[in-house]
Amino acid sequence: MSKYLFIAEKPSAMKEFNAVYRKYATKINAKLGIDDVVFTALAGHVCRHIEPKEYVGQWDKKWTELYDELPLIPSTWKINVIAGREKLVKDLKTELKSGSYDGIIVGTDSDVEGYGIYYLLMEYLELQKYKTLRFFEKSLTEKDILESFMTMTDFFSGSHYNATQAFRFRSMYDWTLGMSMTIGLSVRYGTLMRYGSVKAPTLKLIADNCAAIDNFTPTTTYGVKSQHTEGFISTLLNEDDKKDRSFATKEEAESFIATLAMEATVMDFEKKKSYTKAPKLYALSDLQIDAAKLGYTPDQTLAIAQKLYEERKILSYPRTSGNYLASGKVGDLSGILNTLKDIPDLKPFVLRVTSADITRVSTDSNIINDKEVAKASHDALIPTGQKIPWDDLTKAEKEIFSLVCKRLLAHFMPLFVEEKTAILLDNNGNAFKANGRKTIDNGFNELYGKTVDDVILPEHKKGDVVKIDANVIHEKISTPPSRYSMGTIIKAMKNIASNIADPVLKARMRESEGIGTEATRATILKELQTTGYISVKKNLIYITDDGKQYIENIRQEKEDGTYDYGIADPVQVAYWSSQNKLIQLGELQLDDVVDNFHKYLNKKIAELKTSGDPIKRVYNKSSATDSLPVCPLCGGKVASGKYGYYCSTYKESGCKLSIPNEMASKTLTDNQKLGLLQGKKIHAKGFKSKAGKTFEADIVLNKSTGKVEFDFGQKGDKK
Repeated sequence: MSKYLFIAEKPSAMKEFNAVYRKYATKINAKLGIDDVVFTALAGHVCRHIEPKEYVGQWDKKWTELYDELPLIPSTWKINVIAGREKLVKDLKTELKSGSYDGIIVGTDSDVEGYGIYYLLMEYLELQKYKTLRFFEKSLTEKDILESFMTMTDFFSGSHYNATQAFRFRSMYDWTLGMSMTIGLSVRYGTLMRYGSVKAPTLKLIADNCAAIDNFTPTTTYGVKSQHTEGFISTLLNEDDKKDRSFATKEEAESFIATLAMEATVMDFEKKKSYTKAPKLYALSDLQIDAAKLGYTPDQTLAIAQKLYEERKILSYPRTSGNYLASGKVGDLSGILNTLKDIPDLKPFVLRVTSADITRVSTDSNIINDKEVAKASHDALIPTGQKIPWDDLTKAEKEIFSLVCKRLLAHFMPLFVEEKTAILLDNNGNAFKANGRKTIDNGFNELYGKTVDDVILPEHKKGDVVKIDANVIHEKISTPPSRYSMGTIIKAMKNIASNIADPVLKARMRESEGIGTEATRATILKELQTTGYISVKKNLIYITDDGKQYIENIRQEKEDGTYDYGIADPVQVAYWSSQNKLIQLGELQLDDVVDNFHKYLNKKIAELKTSGDPIKRVYNKSSATDSLPVCPLCGGKVASGKYGYYCSTYKESGCKLSIPNEMASKTLTDNQKLGLLQGKKIHAKGFKSKAGKTFEADIVLNKSTGKVEFDFGQKGDKK
């Protein structure tokens, strides 16, 4: 008798799988050549890589003693049971021994983390000897569960092997980088700094965004527009790039306008139709971005999607990074659309869908694409085709589920079609342009209640002369970057490749999921909030003083006075994510990537140990510190405060020492501030005058006043 043990990730999933198996046992057993399946369940992760202190006789030391041994790279990875999971693992081991099993069916979640849950358990219990099949979960509907049983394959080969290898690299990366840098940073700066390979670069993204907003200085430029007698407005262009041209001062713009005529000659008139397709189907992160506009945080969206998947069974596997459907789903589309009639707002649109629409979608590679599904391992988020209990859903469930349903239904609606026009004019040798648009078919936009205002241009041919009523100045005031919301930060984390200039690296990084994964980004953001590194107000994200201190401690000053954020650099961290993705796709070998990563890690540890003086930065409180020189004015202790260095005895002595963090819009480095304390003359670039012009200069501490002043006596005369 051939008997297999099915190991599910959690009891609720086990119950669903067991019910379908019992109903179709004869069919499943005949397909697989087995006689029986017994079901058991884990509780998520039950095993873990042990911590450094548990490597007895090797790393069970104080962190100050481990500092010289960094980085920590185990020669043999040791695994133990997670506290509180001991009985569960023991019972599983007993069952395997007493049950005379011929094989194991791995039924953990069908993402990389699911492979990892079983891999760690397998290594700990030494289960490699069993024949092992992979149950790849797509949804919790009876149809999909049965299909997963009927298509199980060997766990140790093909895409399953690659996914396991991808987990191994990610877990090694997280452990070695996290443990090594936590110890290194904490010892070097004398304060606990827990490094997270996703947390740090995410915080750096937020820090950069907040700094760009805080340091933003608005500028005003002056464009020129022509108001035409026929009712349209054209804009002055640059000669070279044909973009809007602006002047630095109003006077320059006025002088230019004086050279213009009150009529212009048509140089070109274009008219063409534009066709816009519906946006791609949802991956989880895309859903989280749109749900944030409705007020849902990423973790709330994931929780709601998980409930729609597990309990309601009306949503496909939620933790997907895919935007496409496999060709096997084509036959389900008609049935899925039919269930959408249960949603009152969507029923009228569903009734418009024709068989021709279904055929069109079924052959559209922007929707049905096996190659892209293979990369993501999962289909995009779609309804499952189960009857929708609309009236029983909560308000939140309705809103999240409606987003998914509309995104699918939009592809069966007509394209958005508009007629775009453009007129290029010449006014005394200067190019002006006006753009127009007219909606021909609102298409899928109707589903979203969206319309686009028409801008109608009169038709002209080359050589026509058009009259001008007035040439006017258009004042443009620059605006700061938009502050990250809980939705747009998810987009920034996922689309980190957009920050890369190099086209080859940019293309390669698109294979990456960016920073974090579909399943972890929400958790990371929540952790940053609960640990006090960020605050969220009205869905907008602000970095806290503790968050600033964390990022500043990580940075390393280079010889030219700029900074390298290395292990917190989002692009660098996303690079290793792209390497991991290539392991999952079978395009890179684990050992090769691990070797390169170890070289990188050794380099970063060496940089940490040798970069500058380990100054502890403090933002939210002031404190005297023995690491700073004594006050050059009175001999008291120097303290580091929110705005810079000062003398801690100022209340008693009246000492006026003040070394600012920022001077003339330039942030001074710690080395520069220390040099000033030591009486050195510091030459620096990047100062900004009140007129907005940058300059370089020497700065010195005036011991008479206790203030830092500019010294223009030698190099760096103000420009």
